[in-house]
Amino acid sequence: MAAAPSAEAASQRSEECGQSVKVAPGDTLSSLARRCGTTVSDLLRENPSIRNPNLVEVGTTLALPNSGDDEATTKTASKTGDGIVASLTETDRGHRVAIEVSDLPPRMRVWIKGGKSRSPKHHLILRGARVNGRGELRTTFRLPEWAEKGSVYLSLSIPRTGKTLVSAPLEVSPRRSAKKAK
Repeated sequence: MAAAPSAEAASQRSEECGQSVKVAPGDTLSSLARRCGTTVSDLLRENPSIRNPNLVEVGTTLALPNSGDDEATTKTASKTGDGIVASLTETDRGHRVAIEVSDLPPRMRVWIKGGKSRSPKHHLILRGARVNGRGELRTTFRLPEWAEKGSVYLSLSIPRTGKTLVSAPLEVSPRRSAKKAK
């Protein structure tokens, strides 16, 4: 399993890559991800036209996730007794959430859910994730449009244990759109 990009690589990323990167001869998604301070899964998520991650054509321009050029200065963080640390970053392309949780069953598949209610019974599944071998979960994702305004609660459902952790509310301000209204 590949390690997360280093802070140094992430800081150099905007100089080398910007908001997109062009595939050169010899490039792979792994090498591009390392060079641009991201992960292969984030590249695939931002470029759904890639059907085969092992075959990327030279000359293809790939969009990079959450590039430094589109980040706004708004950032909040919250921690609850349930142990979920959630950070919210506002970007021109939406709000990105980073979640960190520890003391989970190692290598377990979990469900990250979200909703406007504190009750996880009313939350929708946002994505699945896998806990690492040390019982830690660190992941990022973009909030869906329905969650782009007001308070949002995140919950982490741990199958086979019956346990559900719930975050403190994240206050999501309406984002400034880079697109002009029609």
